[in-house]
Parts: sequence; C-alpha cells; structure tokens
Amino acid sequence: MASVETTSDKEMTFDLNLVPFIDILSTCICFLLMTTIWIQIGVFNVSQAIGSEPPAGGKNPPSVIVEMKNDGLVEVSLKDVEGLRKPHATDIRPARSGGVDWGQVENRITEIGSRFPTVKTVLVMPGSKTRYDDVIKMMDAFKRNKIDQIGLAPLSGT
Repeated sequence: MASVETTSDKEMTFDLNLVPFIDILSTCICFLLMTTIWIQIGVFNVSQAIGSEPPAGGKNPPSVIVEMKNDGLVEVSLKDVEGLRKPHATDIRPARSGGVDWGQVENRITEIGSRFPTVKTVLVMPGSKTRYDDVIKMMDAFKRNKIDQIGLAPLSGT
C-alpha cells in the first residue's frame, strides 16, 4: 500500500504584500485632491415658495409671478403692486429658435425693477418640460436686477 505523508509538520504561512495596494490608494487620494481645484460649486439661495408663513400685517407684499410654459412662452404677472388696481400680466413670446426670448425677458425685468422699486418678491413657476438651465437663467436675471426674494414652485398641468 502507498503511504500518505501528512503536512502537519510544515508551517502554513501566507504573506500578503500590501505595498502595491497602498500605492494605488495613495495615487487615488492624490488624484482626488488635485481634481477638486477644477470643480466649482455654485450656490443659489432661494426661499421656499409654497407653505411659508404669511406676512405679519396680513397684506401680501408686491410680487412678480413668472410662468414658464413648455413651448418657450413666458407669462409675467404683477400682483399686489401699489398703483395697479388689478393684477397685470404680460406674455413674452418664444424666440424664433423655439426657446425663451431672453432679450425680451431682460427688458421686462428691468422695466419692472425701475417702474416698481417696491417689488422684491418673485415666484418662478416652470412647466414640466422647462429646461433646468432656463429656470436658473430666469432666477439669475431677477437677482441681477435686485429682485432677490425668489421662490420656486411647479407649474401644474403643463
């Protein structure tokens, strides 16, 4: 019969070389630290548009309501503004390219800022298919014209 040797006398040791693993991790950490220089994070402070507390005096502040429809049509309405008896709305037609006509929007916002300096509140209501860039561009246009209390609410049904 054949004899079988047991390996109980041999010591079973296993060495794991961690140096390459540490090299890869340190390279990844260096890469992440170096690439954070090129990342720019923008912050845009926006107040809550729906569900906030009503004003203390019971009177609504003068405000602008901007409805951004899906086809590029923008409706700008003035509400609770002194000197206007009823809410005033203006439609800004889409540009020929099909998007928002930013020249007309800028002109209308500048006109509101100069004609009604008490207006500081804006509610932007984008449509369901309005581009995110357009919403941010609209909010930025109001910020540039010193109308800085901006709320954002979804426009239902479009």
